Amino acid sequence: MKQTKKFLMTVATLGLVAPCAFAGSLNLDMRVDYLSQNYNDAAQTAAVGLNNYKFVFNTGRIDYKGKLNEDTSFRLRYRFATKDQGAVTKRDSANATLDYAYVAHKIDMATVTVGKWASEVGGFEGNTSSTDQYLLSEAYSGTSYLAGTTTYLTGYSTELYVTGLKVGLKLADDHNLSLQVANTDTAVGRAPTGTGDSLTGTKFSQDNTLAGITYKGFFMDKSLGLLASYHTEQTNDDTTKVEYTSVGAQYMMNGFTGQLDYLSNSYKASETQTDTLISTVATLKYDMDTLTPIVKYVSSEEKLDGTPSTKNKYTSYGAALEWKPVKDDMYRYHVAYNNRTMKPETGDDRNLTEYFVGMRINADFLK
Repeated sequence: MKQTKKFLMTVATLGLVAPCAFAGSLNLDMRVDYLSQNYNDAAQTAAVGLNNYKFVFNTGRIDYKGKLNEDTSFRLRYRFATKDQGAVTKRDSANATLDYAYVAHKIDMATVTVGKWASEVGGFEGNTSSTDQYLLSEAYSGTSYLAGTTTYLTGYSTELYVTGLKVGLKLADDHNLSLQVANTDTAVGRAPTGTGDSLTGTKFSQDNTLAGITYKGFFMDKSLGLLASYHTEQTNDDTTKVEYTSVGAQYMMNGFTGQLDYLSNSYKASETQTDTLISTVATLKYDMDTLTPIVKYVSSEEKLDGTPSTKNKYTSYGAALEWKPVKDDMYRYHVAYNNRTMKPETGDDRNLTEYFVGMRINADFLK
């Protein structure tokens, strides 16, 4: 009887200690919205979209983080919503629903990361969680939402998560540089088709890599942040090239956060054709404990090279309000409004207005 009690006490003690020592964190990160979209007559005439409303998963993912030892960490994040649940890609033998699957090993001032990880493309906008965004720039998500499905440019969202090798260097306190090589994605540029798997016929044909460099630094007791990046890839051969360049600044003071990004995407399709998509993004939010108002403004220009060339301009602004029932818990409600206008080189202005009402939760299963 005593031995039985001792055994049960040992099991109970291990059950309490083991999660603390080995479990890491296992999070449910989910955002659900009621979304209403309304297009003006010019947009509907251009067959861009129809007025609609729906309940939609903006985000749905499971995120596990852990440590093997003091110098080695790992992460796995899988999406159960918001991405195509289709076939495995030939680029990395993984499904598109896989955001992160990597191991990071610290070696002195360097951290070597192998697997699938965030590319750090797109300034502060690109490095802000999509669950905390209600309006995305054209450089981020492309122009098909008002340009239509026949002639438009993609954004850098196709390169947010890439598979390869990243070496992060700690230059000094609060100053970091990362060097990256990863698989390319050919589903970029003007009205892309296919899966972006770098195929010639049915043969896998990737013979170049995506290369990137990112600098992130903070000054003035971390109140001022700078983020700059450059990513480039040869998508098929020497005549096709994609470049993503970003420069961003962030200032934080007394609950206020202001961000300003300049984002430039260049898509070289041939020796004579290079399309460009440039966005300037300004964001301001104020954290008032349980309430957080957010305003955002985006100005973009899309140049489609050719004979003749075409230039389209985009202007968008949005406002959102977030409310947490409990300050220290990551459960909130939000409402948001966006007004988005495309000024095509010819024809009437196209407009889209959006309304969001929803909630977000990010909670650890193991706590």
